[in-house]
Amino acid sequence: MKLTNHHRQDFVAAAMQDVPKIDFYSQFKELVTKDMIDVAPKKLSAVLAEESLRHHVISPYCTEGGYNDPLGTVAVFANYKMSDHAKVKRAALTKLARAQKDERETFEAQLRGAIAGCNTLKVALVRLPEFAKYLPKEAEKTVYLPAISNLVANLTKAGWPAAKTSGLVTA
Repeated sequence: MKLTNHHRQDFVAAAMQDVPKIDFYSQFKELVTKDMIDVAPKKLSAVLAEESLRHHVISPYCTEGGYNDPLGTVAVFANYKMSDHAKVKRAALTKLARAQKDERETFEAQLRGAIAGCNTLKVALVRLPEFAKYLPKEAEKTVYLPAISNLVANLTKAGWPAAKTSGLVTA
């Protein structure tokens, strides 16, 4: 079976799904939530502590980190300034998230390179036996079933094909 670019992309995606990944975004979101509760005025802090009310006082973004931030963005209240303690933790999380992202990109590039040299499934199975479960299965031969008996006769009895009309309506 010839491997297509679609097969190769599916192979890389499937193999990468089995590479463990730490969710740094959830850790970042939790860090910011705790920090907001700590630095907010008392009345606002009480609202932020109540998860069911939190969405009423926060905006859907966090300006920390910029566009290429591996941690993403989180919702914060207006004029929120991250505490110095939280900034240190955020920097550590950012470093870990970037390292994981870089490592995963390297793995993906290596997998793409490995499968790119394989034109057929047979070659891929020989060159990459450890990754056999991520490769497509050999396509089964199509079996054509016999036509339903008397299909044309039954359709003809039902009025098939319909008579063509000139478009005029007759009474």
